[in-house]
Amino acid sequence: MKYIVFKTSSGKYGVKKEDGVRAIKTFDDEKDAKEYAEKMTKKSNQNTKTNTKKNNSSKQNDDLITKEVKKQTKKAKRKIKKFIITIIILLVASLLSFVFYKYIYPMLPISSSSSFNPSEANIGTIYDDLQIHFMQIGNNKNGDAIYIKAGDNDILIDAGASDTTTIKNYMNKYVKDNKLEYVIVTHSDSDHLEGIVGTKSNPGILDSYEIDTLIDFNYVVNETQLYKNYIEKRNNLVSANKIKHLTASECLDNGNKDEASYDLGNGISMNILYNKYYFEPSKNNNDHSVITLFKYNNHNFLLTGDLEENGEKAFVEHYKNKNFPNVDLYKAGHHGSKTSSNAEFLSLIKPSICVASCSAGNPEYTNNYLNVFPTQDFITRISKYTDQVFATSYGMDSEEKPLNGNVIVSCDGNSTAVACSNNVTLLKDTEWFNSKIYVKEDNTFTSGKAKKDYFTKDTEGTKEVPFRIWG
Repeated sequence: MKYIVFKTSSGKYGVKKEDGVRAIKTFDDEKDAKEYAEKMTKKSNQNTKTNTKKNNSSKQNDDLITKEVKKQTKKAKRKIKKFIITIIILLVASLLSFVFYKYIYPMLPISSSSSFNPSEANIGTIYDDLQIHFMQIGNNKNGDAIYIKAGDNDILIDAGASDTTTIKNYMNKYVKDNKLEYVIVTHSDSDHLEGIVGTKSNPGILDSYEIDTLIDFNYVVNETQLYKNYIEKRNNLVSANKIKHLTASECLDNGNKDEASYDLGNGISMNILYNKYYFEPSKNNNDHSVITLFKYNNHNFLLTGDLEENGEKAFVEHYKNKNFPNVDLYKAGHHGSKTSSNAEFLSLIKPSICVASCSAGNPEYTNNYLNVFPTQDFITRISKYTDQVFATSYGMDSEEKPLNGNVIVSCDGNSTAVACSNNVTLLKDTEWFNSKIYVKEDNTFTSGKAKKDYFTKDTEGTKEVPFRIWG
């Protein structure tokens, strides 16, 4: 803004804005008027610059705010869009998954090699069609817990000790409907029966799964409290129509005393084989064991519970003229005891693979190192037929340790394979089998049942011996 000087009608000198009409101030002296005009012009120009700067700054701030708002709005829209797309994808995936497993998957043929391996630690080959799992039972005791996957059938033979946490966690990786088509209880010994019954704090198999058919033994030598608890729980389930119950003798009571066959589909069958002691009591509880044979085409898998010498002899006498097949798999009778897997019996079945469900080296039942499972007598006899011998657990320490771990024997109808959760080392090649230990002259451990001292020469009158000798 410019200020100018003009002469008024009264002869004085006025100062006004350039576009103004009236003087904002008058002076007598022209010089004073000019000085004031210059001063006001200068001041006006300074104010104009300041205001312009302020206006520009304000405009810039407004532009920045507007830009940030637009940016955040766009970002929010992208997030919403992404969320909506994710929801749509999940819904579509869920729908497709439901359709696949409900309608398509059941129509697909079973694969000949396993696409599902519940334990990433498993070493070896696993076929889908027929799988027999010899499970670690979760403690350092001897015991049997055998899970069989045959097509759509889930089968359990015995359940080890009372704490079933370990085996249930393992089985539930396979059993998706909480249903077992068959449960077989071979005999009444606690290392087979406890897990079936369970406890108040740890439910057993009968309380944990829906069961279609329960097959069990006919006789018991001593009616223990465990046995009584089992009978009570079993009979309650039968009375409530929650389970079908058959004894082994009832399975064979159809005119054919050789076997009772159950079709599991796809050429696989489960067979309850003859045992003399289904029909008469024995003085040895182990001989009451239910004997099962799984067949798949020309492949045979024999599980004999704790069958011992008298039961095996009766078995041989019954089947010796009936073309009993050589077996791909034999579960070592009674955990590999010296009174099982006798020479005549092995000569009849001629096994290719043998698995001992045991806590190897554990003096649970004996202090004689030669008789802890699997025994030297068993090893000597089985070695004539196969070196493919595996054992689940190592039991010479206070806690359970895997030897081979969970042992899985499987078949696709053409071949039989072995896989293990710990390693696939043959029993004869394990460090445990080839260890040397110190024992007393009577072959007992140097410090009784003190497991930590098995390999320690801590008393006089001891000798160093190999723990096992193959063949």
